[in-house]
Amino acid sequence: MDLSPDNASAVVYVSTLERIGETLEILNHAHRFIQGELAYRMKLHSKPLGKIGPVTIRVPVKVRYAETDAMGVVHHSRYIPWLELARVEWLERLGLPYTEVEAQGLAFAVVEVSLKYRVPARFGDTVEVEVCLSELSSRALRYDYRVWRGETLLAEGYSRHLCQSREGRATRIPPEILRRLEAHWKSHEI
Repeated sequence: MDLSPDNASAVVYVSTLERIGETLEILNHAHRFIQGELAYRMKLHSKPLGKIGPVTIRVPVKVRYAETDAMGVVHHSRYIPWLELARVEWLERLGLPYTEVEAQGLAFAVVEVSLKYRVPARFGDTVEVEVCLSELSSRALRYDYRVWRGETLLAEGYSRHLCQSREGRATRIPPEILRRLEAHWKSHEI
């Protein structure tokens, strides 16, 4: 195509490309405005799940670039490994490293995860994942989580776990592990 200024088709073509570029820029600004407005409204109109359990720890996490999307916002799937990091650290501080659980031929398999996203985390943020054991039975446990950036609640939820043998069959939590979990579930100190 002849793109010289004398060619009427070229002028229309270039003009159309400029309008498309302007429209895309407007749509991008609108998308960012809506995203910010939704986060603001969610913060105003939603209430946290309630008091988090008795033995709570916070684990800091630095948001890496690889955890974000094209807009610099942490992808929702990246929160789940943060929950695992906090859960494993909770057990470690309890004096029950997860490697010790596995050495007994057991695993606390995740059977349910729920997370409510309130405000996005972004590349470069340092967030803290708050975790506590909120339910305990002879075969299962539940952890509650909150993800914070300073005083801002970013997300909250829970995970449920079933004690399983190496073969994948549900089994009771061994009495010595159950006693240790119970002691810290009901007390206020780790």
